[in-house]
Amino acid sequence: MAKMATRGRSAAASAGAKKSKMVTRNKKAAKSPAAIARLSEVSDTDTVESFLTQKCDQIIGQLKEHSARLVKRLREDYDAKASSLREEARGIIGNKENDAEGNGTSSPSKQKADPIKVVLSCIEGVYAGKTFTVKPVEGGEPCKVGRSTGKKFKSRGISLSKDGEVSTTHGKFEVVEGVVVFTDSGSTNGTFINEGEALNVGERYPLNAGDKIHIGSCIFVRE
Repeated sequence: MAKMATRGRSAAASAGAKKSKMVTRNKKAAKSPAAIARLSEVSDTDTVESFLTQKCDQIIGQLKEHSARLVKRLREDYDAKASSLREEARGIIGNKENDAEGNGTSSPSKQKADPIKVVLSCIEGVYAGKTFTVKPVEGGEPCKVGRSTGKKFKSRGISLSKDGEVSTTHGKFEVVEGVVVFTDSGSTNGTFINEGEALNVGERYPLNAGDKIHIGSCIFVRE
């Protein structure tokens, strides 16, 4: 009996010792670097996310800066090439113009038609006895006729400011394919040719020598 009791106490003591060692191991494991790292990961989740966000923002910023530099460099290269091409084009055009001048010819863009002199004598109306001259050029600005006293009417056209039956911009003289034509620009009282033939608004009438044109109260004859 005594021996059995002794064995029981020995077994209990041995079990207690084992339990104590397990507790000690668990405490050591809890204090190990790996455990501390795992606890840190759990407790510092917000800090890790913030760190990753900052890194991403930093990378994006660097990419943007790099892209901006590339775009700037490409734009500079493009501008330099475009400028070079423009200079070459100017040189080619200049050489062609010089060649044309040397051959006694000029480029179509520089060719200008000669103006055609149109003399109109007023035989009736406010300006009876007066003569007006216009010089329309084919492809050029038309010579306007009207009651306006504007520069274009006085310098290149005919200003009939004293005739109240004439519209401000009554009509215009032009040269079309070498022929002098008159067009009514939408006058109030209209325009009449020769023996009273009404001219439609916008209609180009070829005005020949000897033709009569009725504008307002005046009758003009082309000489």
